[in-house]
Parts: sequence; C-alpha cells; structure tokens
Amino acid sequence: MKEISVLCPAKINLTLDVLGLTDGGYHEIKSIMQTVSLYDEISVAIGGNKIDLHTNLPYVPRDERNTAYKAAKLFFETVGATYGVRINVKKVIPVAAGMAGGSADGAGVVFALNMLFGCPLSNLEITELCKKIGADVPFCYFGGTALAGGIGEKLSALPSMPDCSVVTVKPRGGLSAGEVYKTFDTFSDLSHPDSEKAIAALCRRDLHSLCESMENIFEPVCFSMLPVIKSVKDELLRFSPLKALMSGSGSSVFAIFDDADAASRCHRELASRFDCCFIAKPTDKGVIIK
Repeated sequence: MKEISVLCPAKINLTLDVLGLTDGGYHEIKSIMQTVSLYDEISVAIGGNKIDLHTNLPYVPRDERNTAYKAAKLFFETVGATYGVRINVKKVIPVAAGMAGGSADGAGVVFALNMLFGCPLSNLEITELCKKIGADVPFCYFGGTALAGGIGEKLSALPSMPDCSVVTVKPRGGLSAGEVYKTFDTFSDLSHPDSEKAIAALCRRDLHSLCESMENIFEPVCFSMLPVIKSVKDELLRFSPLKALMSGSGSSVFAIFDDADAASRCHRELASRFDCCFIAKPTDKGVIIK
C-alpha cells in the first residue's frame, strides 16, 4: 500500500471586499489571501475498494459533505480511474472559522493523490479540478500571498507578506458563510477596504502600511450576528498588535505583531482562556509533504 502524508495550511484574509453579484447570483469578492503556518495533517493511502475517510473530530462528516472526500471522488473521476483510498485527516485548523480548513483538506487530498499516481495532472489541470471542489481550494493548494477575485477562485500571485507573528483566536460558536452573505445583503454603507493600497505596501515590504490598509467588509455584519467575535477582537487589541481583524466570514480573529515576544505574551495569555488560540507565521507555500 502506497501512502503519503501532507501538511495543509490555514488561510487568513488580509483584505476582504464584496464587489457585487456575478451572473450566477454569487457574491463577487476581492481579497488578499495569505497562508499561515497552522496546518491540518492528512495521510492518504491507496487500497481497499472505497473512499474511507477518518478524522480526529467526531462531528466532522465523513462522506461527500466533507471536502476531502469530495476531492478524492473528483480526482478519480478526472483521471478516469477507480481506486479505493484511505484518508486520515488530523484537524488542527478550527472549523467554521473563516480560515479555509475544509478547503485546505481538499487541496491536501488532491496534492497527495497526484503524487501517489505519478503526477498525472498539470498545474493547470489541478487548478481546474480544485475549482470544482470549492472556491478557496486552488488558493489553499498553491498558497502564499495572492489576490483573489470572482468567488475566490481567480488568483493572481502577490509579493510575499513581510515576516511577522500571527496570533489567531477562534471563539466558541461559528457562522454559516451562506447566512453571513444573506445578512450582508441587508446592510448598507459598509466600509470597503483599499486593496490596491495594501498591494502597494506588499510590494514595498512595508508591514506597517499593509496593516493600516487591512480591512474586512464582513466585520460589522458578523459582529451583529455573533457579538463574541467583537469581544475577541477587543481582547487581541489589548496587546497592541499592528492590526487585529476577523478572517473570512468569521468567526476567527487574528492579530499581526512585528514583535515576536509581544506575540508570544498575547498567545500565552489568551491560550489559557480560549480553547482555540494559535500562533503562526506567514508562509509562501501551500500544501507540502510532511
């Protein structure tokens, strides 16, 4: 039995804007996405006669509702083969956190299967396959820093984020992205981030200016739906980071520090009070072999 283990990074949104609706009725976004060194671990082994998925979290589905399962099914359909596979997902990225944990797992399965089968798919074919799995899956596969458009699947590479420490807190409770978008449609006069200013800061490797430009249009929406998110952001701000911002459609909030010691103090104190509290660094890679 052939087997491979991979690490799948979480995503944060440095900016997140909504431009309008696509022809298909989806919300068109503009977002600067960044992978960070918080990883789910996936082991994939060829064998058996079905897709056999296991996770360390009992409440995570193990059928086609799981992005990792869906990724395996679509991979085999794409390469025109029928195989059994055993997938073990060790979840570390919090669920329903706006950090693309499910998309990261789907990307990891595609990466692992492509490696196990001798790399039959080109990067272009992988991108198209990942789009079918989910909008964030292509970004999670390739990682780094990128400008995402469309519904998140249209990617343009950007200069790497300057070195910093990222402390992330996920409060109890989560939000459905679908419900967030529905509530968003009832809001008016929301502040739009200046993504171009943020991109210019990335090009200059100016972390302070980048943080000044970071904004998430969904914050007021999600604060109204789950007020604890605002409370978590206030807690992070007590440690004087360069920026604290909600990721995606919530419910996690991250803080950027240019002082590693300050980040460690923040992480140490908040980890004693929140079950899901992590410290990480920006990474310029997506899925990697363990």
